[in-house]
Amino acid sequence: MSYLIMECHMGYAIALDSEGRFIKVANLNYEIGQIVCSVVVMKNPVKSNNLLYYRSIAAISVAVCMCIVALCIWQTLFISYGFIQIRINPEIKMSVNRMDYVVQLEGLNEDGQLLIKSYAYQWKKTEQVTDELADIAIKKGYLAQNGFIYLQVESKHEKWKISTEERLLSELRHHVNKSVTITADEAEATEKKEPELPKKPVNLYMPHYTEKKSPESVDTSPQNEYTVNDKNEEKDESDNDGSDDDSDDDDSDDDDSDNDDS
Repeated sequence: MSYLIMECHMGYAIALDSEGRFIKVANLNYEIGQIVCSVVVMKNPVKSNNLLYYRSIAAISVAVCMCIVALCIWQTLFISYGFIQIRINPEIKMSVNRMDYVVQLEGLNEDGQLLIKSYAYQWKKTEQVTDELADIAIKKGYLAQNGFIYLQVESKHEKWKISTEERLLSELRHHVNKSVTITADEAEATEKKEPELPKKPVNLYMPHYTEKKSPESVDTSPQNEYTVNDKNEEKDESDNDGSDDDSDDDDSDDDDSDNDDS
C-alpha cells in the first residue's frame, strides 16, 4: 500500500493512503508530496474518559448529598420525635418533631375532636399550641376555676422528654389562671377528675314493703266498680233492718205481758 505525504509537522506527518484515508504517521524526514510504501502509523491517543468519569462521580455525590439533606430535613420537620398528651376533659395528642413544632394534632375523645375542630396548628411551636388550646377550652367551657390540666410527654429520648415536660408545665402555669391545677402526675389528675364522694349513713330502718298495683292491673270496668260509699250504704241498710227487727220483737213481748196480766 502506498502513502502520499500531505503534511509534515515536527514529530509527525499526515499521509493519504490508497483507500483515501488520512493517517497520522511518524515524520521520518518526509517531504510534502513524497510517496512512500510504508509508514509508521501513530496511534491517536485515546481520549481519556477520566473527565466524564469524574463528572459522573461528582453528579452522583451531589445527588446522594441532596438525598441525605432532604432525608434529614424530612426527619427533622415531619417525623415525630415525641408525643404530648393533654387532658382537660377533652383529650388531645400532639405529635412533635425534633424542632418542637407540632406536626399532627389528634382528638382522643369526642370533646377533644370538637376542641381542635378548625384549629390550625401547622408550623406552630408546642408552647403556642398548648396555650391556645387552653384558651379555647376556657372559651368553650371545658376549663373553669379549680379545674385541672394533665400533661404527659412520651418519647424514647429521655433528655428531650424531661426538658419538654418542664418547659410546657412552666409555660401553662404562667399562661393559665392560678386556680387551675396543671400537673404531670397522673394520680393527682385522676384524684382531681374523680373526687371521692362523701359516704352516706346507713339506714337500718327497713320500711314495710307493700306492693303497689300498676294502673293496668286495676279493673275499672263498670260492672266491677265497688266504692267505699256503696259499702257504707249496704252497712246502713243492714243496721236499719236490724233495728226494725228489734223493735218488732219488743212490741210482741209487750203484748204477751199484757195478756198474762189480764
